[in-house]
Amino acid sequence: MSASQPECVPLCMSMGLDRCDCEEAEKECEVCCWNSTLQRCVSLETPLADGSECEGGVCINVSATLSKQAGREGGREERGDQSHRPL
Repeated sequence: MSASQPECVPLCMSMGLDRCDCEEAEKECEVCCWNSTLQRCVSLETPLADGSECEGGVCINVSATLSKQAGREGGREERGDQSHRPL
């Protein structure tokens, strides 16, 4: 009897959503998913891995930067852009 192999499922897909690029510059190194109910791309406030591609190049020191921003801003608001579509 063999055990089933682990399967890597993208985070957005695991929640029934499509991945999209965050439009806000301060969120471009976070995982964003297209929410068809809200008709917008929303941030999960989960950092992408260092080295992930983003609009300006690659994400570096993402976790440390997000922690500093969250502490300084006291939380972040979502902006409801409807112009962004899923990848």
